[in-house]
Amino acid sequence: MLVTWWSFFIYRSIEDRTVQQRTILKHELGNIFHRMIDDKEIPVVPGKIEMDHRFEIVRSEPGKGSIYSAIPGSSPTLYLSVGEYITEGIEKDQRRKKIMVFGESGLLAFVVLISIIFLFKFIRLGKRSTKEMEEFWGRISHEIRTPITGLKSFLESLRDGSISKEKLPDFVELALKQIEKQERLAENVLTGSSFKSSINLNIEEFDLIGYLNSYFSEHSVSLADGKLIYDFPENKNHIVLGDLYALEVILDNIIDNAGKYASPGLKLVVETEISGKYAEILLTDNGPGFKASCSERIFSAFKYLRNELPETSHGTGMGLYISRKLARQMGGDIIASSEGEGRGATFKVYLPLGK
Repeated sequence: MLVTWWSFFIYRSIEDRTVQQRTILKHELGNIFHRMIDDKEIPVVPGKIEMDHRFEIVRSEPGKGSIYSAIPGSSPTLYLSVGEYITEGIEKDQRRKKIMVFGESGLLAFVVLISIIFLFKFIRLGKRSTKEMEEFWGRISHEIRTPITGLKSFLESLRDGSISKEKLPDFVELALKQIEKQERLAENVLTGSSFKSSINLNIEEFDLIGYLNSYFSEHSVSLADGKLIYDFPENKNHIVLGDLYALEVILDNIIDNAGKYASPGLKLVVETEISGKYAEILLTDNGPGFKASCSERIFSAFKYLRNELPETSHGTGMGLYISRKLARQMGGDIIASSEGEGRGATFKVYLPLGK
């Protein structure tokens, strides 16, 4: 509607301008015509008028669209006319401006259409971001509430004395696992809250093989329900650059995801390789895997791929995002791959080699 109104307005302005120019010429032609009639000394002969070269006297009647007037008493009849180049110039200018209006109208319509498309996309993006944030905080609430419920039940049983001494160590171990889960959740939320800025890391050189042996020895309890396979090369040191705490967060998040999405009978294979200037940690599970199109999307912040991954458990949608951010800040990276749904997944953590 805006484009139509603008085009109509400009088109009418061009028409009005042309009519105005022709009216002025008619008025000036009338003035010259009356001066010629009143002043007998002005010669009435074919050719341009001396007082104004835009006008001329011609023998034949000018064509359609010309501005002219017959001179009375002349034989054969002569005509006072506006020069053809003047009227043709007015018509040519009118056509040129009309073409410009059509071109500008098309351009304006294109710009308006593109603006509407982008506005629509921004509105959709805003709604989607709001929805994703609402879902994110809903998942956070769930992740916080579940361990607290278990801890509360354990403490109430402990207070009532309903837990036997034989079972007490097992319950204490379960409670510690829930507390560790809460600590990991808090770390992810705090790290994710500063995702727009850099995180202060303590980059140092360390032996990757020794670190991984120590890490999986300490975390073997949390993987008691699954099968952990790791066989790192003996008598070899992979000296890498990184932050020990950041690498622990990365491994915790990847292993936690494997435990969430894998069906009972988790199998996690851990290997190391050297690739160019980087050391690789390969973690392969036997979980549900994912589509190739999700290999990058799973690293997006606040995203929970409900339609692509099974609803076996909840998550904050921040773990892998934070892990990649930490890896890249250490000078490395993380990539994920899968051979397809139901065929497991492999995460490769790259760390730069030390000197």
